[in-house]
This record gives sequence, C-alpha cells and structure tokens, in this order.
Amino acid sequence: MRKLIYTQTIILLSFSLTMACNIDKAAQFYQKGVSNWNSGEIWASLNEVDKCTDAEAYKLKALSFWRLTVLSFVDESKKDVKANALRTIENAEALEKIKGSSELSLALKGMSFQILSSLGVPSAIKNGPKAAEVQAQLEKNYSGKFWTRLVKGINQLQAPGFAGGNVDSALVTLQKLNSDFPDSSTVTTYLSLAYSKTKQKEKAVQTIDVLIKKEPLNKWAVMVKRTF
Repeated sequence: MRKLIYTQTIILLSFSLTMACNIDKAAQFYQKGVSNWNSGEIWASLNEVDKCTDAEAYKLKALSFWRLTVLSFVDESKKDVKANALRTIENAEALEKIKGSSELSLALKGMSFQILSSLGVPSAIKNGPKAAEVQAQLEKNYSGKFWTRLVKGINQLQAPGFAGGNVDSALVTLQKLNSDFPDSSTVTTYLSLAYSKTKQKEKAVQTIDVLIKKEPLNKWAVMVKRTF
C-alpha cells in the first residue's frame, strides 16, 4: 500500500511540474506581450515558466524580464527598471550555467548593465564597466553578429566619453545595423536617438515616425518622439 501511495505521489508531482512548465504557452504569451507592448501578457508568460529550470525556460525568463525592463523605462519607474534589469541578468546567468555563454545571454546582460548605469552616478560607476566588459566579450566571441553590434551601438551612444562613448561612432554603427536589419524596432529606435544626439532632429523625427506608423502600439517609440 505504501509503495502504491508513493508511486501515485510521484506521478502527481510529475504531472504538476509538467503543467507548471508550459514553454509553448509561455512563448505565445511573450510574443503577444511584445507585439502589444503589454506587461500583463509578459507576466503571464513568466507565470507559465515560474517553476521551470531548464535552458529554454531561463532564456524566455531573461527575454521577458528584459522586455519588462524596457516597459518600466517607458513608464519612468526607476525602481522597476532596476528590479527587472537585475532579474534579466539573473536569468541570463542561470542560462549560462546550463549552456555556457551565448551571444543572446551576453547581450541581455550588457543591455541590462547599460540601462542600470543610467539610474544615477553610483549605479553608473558600478554597472558602466560591466557593460563595457560584456561588449568586449561579445566582440571577441561573436564579432559582426546582430546582438554584438547592437550592444556596441548602445554603449557608444550612451556611455560617457572616457568609457568608450562616442555619439558619432554610434550613429555609424546604428546606420549600418539598420541597413542590415531594417525590421528591428529596437535598432530603429536607437538610430532615431543617435540622430537626435548628433543634432539631426529632422532625421530623428522621420525615423521614429516611420516606426510609429508601422507599430502604433510601440510605447517606447512614442516616448522617444516626445523627447525631440
């Protein structure tokens, strides 16, 4: 009888874990959240994989928390930006423990360190060098790849000059990246910001307007346009 109860318990636990780790359903919520710029759907994705500890789950968690970081940035909630960026890094590093570093895991960490460095001088001192270190790793191991070039462009655009920042270089990097990946809304947004920072307001507005027309729900693009 005890053996039967033990077996049934194991089966129920296995079934419960399977039900709690629905990667396909989580991915669907994530894609909807990205398309709709809807944090509720992103959180629904995270709920589906909350107890999952495999590589695909950590990858999706890292991507989801990065998207929440962006949404928090749009909402101008520094507290949530910090919390979500740290969770992005945490899950990217968990992914690396299972599969080793990848271009995506490094890029998610690099972008998180960079956005954390925008939260004030103490955070910049702590996280700016980490963003630069990740960029160096990316350029060494994944030279010429999409995420590597994006992180490089972001760092050039946002880092101070003594830490490798250079808005003119950023513009060149992002123009080339936009030419190669014209459908990336993230690249287009940063390119628009680069035009603005190089005093080319007309091009900045034109670039972001094209994106807003294509993606009217893109909260980040709408916020960026308001800064011009």
